Amino acid sequence: MREEYLLALTAGLAFFSSVLWLIAACVTRAPSTKPGDDGWFEASISDSKGKDVVKTLELQSTFNKWAAFFSGLTALSQIASTINSWPKQ
Repeated sequence: MREEYLLALTAGLAFFSSVLWLIAACVTRAPSTKPGDDGWFEASISDSKGKDVVKTLELQSTFNKWAAFFSGLTALSQIASTINSWPKQ
């Protein structure tokens, strides 16, 4: 019974990690169009599609960080599942 829970946990963590990586691959951020408190517009570097490169990379980095974290948990739960399935002596 415990093996089934560990396998389900592994599959769930792997799925969640892959979803986060897919989001990281697709997410973009448009440059700010509102002036700051001082009346100046924030400087940005835009790509050919008009997306703010720096803000996009920051956002992608956040999703990549969480995807890597859950990928690590996936590996740990797979190790636990493998150890749990070893024959008892």
